[in-house]
Amino acid sequence: MDFFMDNLWILWLAVAAVMLLIEISTEALVSIWFVAGGVITAVFAVFVDNFALQVAVFLVCSGALLFSLRSLYRKKMNKKQPGDAPEFSMIGKNGTAEEDITEFSGKVLVGDVYWRAVCGKGGTIPSGAKVSIVGEDGTTLIVKTVNGDDRDQ
Repeated sequence: MDFFMDNLWILWLAVAAVMLLIEISTEALVSIWFVAGGVITAVFAVFVDNFALQVAVFLVCSGALLFSLRSLYRKKMNKKQPGDAPEFSMIGKNGTAEEDITEFSGKVLVGDVYWRAVCGKGGTIPSGAKVSIVGEDGTTLIVKTVNGDDRDQ
């Protein structure tokens, strides 16, 4: 235990590594700021042994990065760039429900790609139904049954 207490920088690098894995597995751009906070705190921990002070440095650095840089990133990402292609939109395309689709979950096959899908409030689209994509929410498609295939929706 003395080794660990004498080398708390290892803990902070582990925190940074876990946050990096979380960031890689999500698209929210939240954990990346904690990765930077963990690395900064690891360097700080080499020189300062006070764990409470290290936690404070981690929280302050991560919070400052989160609140200052995330808003800048969002502003940049929300701007339409010349050449932004609407042809990548899935809206209007048709597919097949590969499993029952509810307002919370489901899977649809469009072309040769499987997508997460949801349908309208309170509705259920059974597996095998032909669906049309009416909206997108990130990588989740919002679908409705194609006319003539109104089973439960």
